[in-house]
Amino acid sequence: MEPLIITFPIPPKAHSRPRVTKKGGIYTDPKLREYYSELQKIAVSQLVGTGFQALEVPCDVELYLGKGWSQVVLRPACAEKRILRGDISNYAKAHEDALEGLLWMNDRLITRLVIEELDVPTKEVSEDGSESKEQTTLDLPPAGLGD
Repeated sequence: MEPLIITFPIPPKAHSRPRVTKKGGIYTDPKLREYYSELQKIAVSQLVGTGFQALEVPCDVELYLGKGWSQVVLRPACAEKRILRGDISNYAKAHEDALEGLLWMNDRLITRLVIEELDVPTKEVSEDGSESKEQTTLDLPPAGLGD
């Protein structure tokens, strides 16, 4: 399958936390609901006549954000199944929030975020055959460092 590319010619909006009423009810900010609706309308207008059906298999999503636009690139994933439970973006947000002040002063400073599930064991076997409890360190090239 060729990647599906959808461009949204409107300024991106960040997701906000649910709001709570004085009586304890929870609701989504009306401006965010309006933004969701606008994204959906734009996506539908670009999908008309393509025969595209929402993927029901693991997928790779690239999201590009500009000052007055955003773009989604979608393709089926190479992985046959998900490794972790839950939304992958929630794992990223947990790391962003926990490491704020330690690795970056504010998570708003992050301009590029790559998230990928990898089926890598968390235990290594030492030379004598015993299991080490050290977590595997991936040998990945540094991204964007020293450029």
